[in-house]
Amino acid sequence: KQKRKCDNITQTLYTLEQKLKDINANIATNSSNKRAAMQSACGQQLAVTSLSLLEKVPWLVQSTSSWTVDETITILKRMKELVVDKNDVLFQVKGCPKIVSSELIDSVSSRAESAMSYMHKVSRNIATLSLIENTTELSYSCAKVEQEISAITVRGRAPDSYTDWLLVLQALRHDKNMAAICNDTLNCYIADKGWPMDQILGIDGGSKRKFVLKSLVSTIQEVLVCKKNACILRKGIQKLDGVDMQDKDRKKITKQIEKLTKDLVEAQAIYKLSQNSTP
Repeated sequence: KQKRKCDNITQTLYTLEQKLKDINANIATNSSNKRAAMQSACGQQLAVTSLSLLEKVPWLVQSTSSWTVDETITILKRMKELVVDKNDVLFQVKGCPKIVSSELIDSVSSRAESAMSYMHKVSRNIATLSLIENTTELSYSCAKVEQEISAITVRGRAPDSYTDWLLVLQALRHDKNMAAICNDTLNCYIADKGWPMDQILGIDGGSKRKFVLKSLVSTIQEVLVCKKNACILRKGIQKLDGVDMQDKDRKKITKQIEKLTKDLVEAQAIYKLSQNSTP
């Protein structure tokens, strides 16, 4: 009976040791694959770009760490539309109000359409009538809108051509979108996250028009590249998941082996004693 117990323990120990050997091999393979993923082109680019960003713009890295890829793409798209070159014709438009209303944009759009109609030799009366009708359909702020329009100049004079009105329309849309992104995103990061104003926004001295700096857009593009690479690596590593569970199994089996080894020593000792005491 005692010999059978020793044999059973020995067989169980052999089975557990084989399982432990397989688990160790799997864990080693997974660890090797993870190291290979981090040493891949994607992993190397992530490491290099991340370190570069931490050195150049630690304030941006800290703030954008919680952004998802989709959120980063959305913000980046908005910012790209607000980048303006230093010599852009947009700065030729001056006198625009600080707060651009939809009514003002609609009215300027009507004037651009009217000017286009005039260029196509449509009667001035029809164009004027169309403008009056469109303006009448606007909201209560018609008088204010007319006053705001009268203050706008293009190259130092009142806009009068289709090209002028189209440029004014572009400037107003830019200003409205600029105000929107400042109010819902940038002002918060400047005030609460320490984003330096001079590395985010530019202001044209003549038109007082704000714009997003091209350097900020380039930097956020790098952030986006890092996030995309991190997602690729994360998905690859997730395929290697199960290591934590295997590690738990390894600890469990190791304890079982330790206990069974003691049991085997005791069983063998008892078996030897029984053998020696047998007449």
